[in-house]
Amino acid sequence: MRRGEKEDSGSNNKISIQEKMQIEGKYRLFFNSMTEAAIVHRLVYDDKGEPIDYRIVDVNPAYEQIFGIKYKDVVGKLATEVYNTPTPPLFDIYINVVRTGNPISFEYYFPNLKKNFFISSFHTDGDEFVSIVTDITEIERERAKNRHLYSILEAIRNVNQLITRIKTKKELIEQACEKLQKAKGYNAVFIFLFDESGNIELSAKAGLDEKYSKLIELKKNGYYPPCIIKALEEKNIFHTKKTPTFCGDCLFAQLYAASNIIVSPLIHNNRLYGLLEISTNIESPEYSIDEEKLIEEISGDIAFAIHSIEINEERERAEEELKRQKEFSDRIIQTSNAIIVGLD
Repeated sequence: MRRGEKEDSGSNNKISIQEKMQIEGKYRLFFNSMTEAAIVHRLVYDDKGEPIDYRIVDVNPAYEQIFGIKYKDVVGKLATEVYNTPTPPLFDIYINVVRTGNPISFEYYFPNLKKNFFISSFHTDGDEFVSIVTDITEIERERAKNRHLYSILEAIRNVNQLITRIKTKKELIEQACEKLQKAKGYNAVFIFLFDESGNIELSAKAGLDEKYSKLIELKKNGYYPPCIIKALEEKNIFHTKKTPTFCGDCLFAQLYAASNIIVSPLIHNNRLYGLLEISTNIESPEYSIDEEKLIEEISGDIAFAIHSIEINEERERAEEELKRQKEFSDRIIQTSNAIIVGLD
C-alpha cells in the first residue's frame, strides 16, 4: 500500500478489472522490455497422462533476437517442431520444475543454434512454466580462450623444466612435443630440426600415428606445404585456417584433419634451428594474438635450449679431443723416456 493511501477493509482483497488490466499492462511492458529471452511454455500430455512435449505459449522480442526465430513461427507450436529435435530440449528438467515447483538455474549449450545459454526456469500455474534465457556465448568463448591460454602457459612451464635437465636434442624435442600436445585444443604437434645444410636432422611428434612417417618422408624429399614455406620465408610465426583456397591440393592437409595450422620457426641469434608445427582441432578457441605471443615464447625457449645443448656438445667434444691429445702426448713422453733409459 502506498504511503497516505487509505485501506478499504471491505474491498482490500478485491482487484478491479481496471487494476487487473493495469497489472497485465505493466507485466507486458516488463516482458517486452527485457534484454533476456522470456518464454512461456505449457506441458503437453498423451492419452495416458504422460508428458510428451511442451507448447510455446508466448515469447518476448528478445527471444526473436537471441534465437533468431520469429514470433509467428514459434508461438502455439510444439518445442520439437520449433527446434527440430526428436525430443523437446531440456524436457526432463522442465518436467521436474512443473512437478516439484522448484525453480532451477543452469548453463546449457544448444547444438542446433551453436550458442551457450544461462537459463532460469520456474513454475507459474498449472502446467505452465517460464524460462528466462541469457545468451552467454561470447562469455563462454572468452572462458574457453582463457582455459586454452592457461593450458599453453602450463605447457611452457613444463617445457622450461625440461630445458634445465635434458642433455640431448632428440629427447628435448620428443618431450616438448608431448607437453605441448596436452594443451587444450591441440591435436598434433611436430618439431623438425635442420642440420647446417638445411636438411632435416631430427624430428619428433605427438598426436599423430601412422601418418607421421609419410609427413617426414615428404619433408625429407624436399616437399614443404604452403604454411611452412611462408613461415620460412618470413622467419616468423605463421597461422592459417585449413581452407581449399590456401591449402589447395597440399599433401599435408590431406593427411590430417585440422581447423588451424600454426608454424613457428625455432630461431636464436638469427640462426634457424628448426620448426615447431601445431595443428588445432575444430573445438579449439579462435586463434588470438595472446596465443601467438605464447607460441613465439616457447619457440624461442626451445631454440635457446637447442643452442645450449649444441654448445655443451661442442665443449664436450673439445674436452674429449684435449683428453685424447693429452693421452697421446703422455704416451710419447713415456715412450721417449723408455728409449732414453734403454740408451743409458
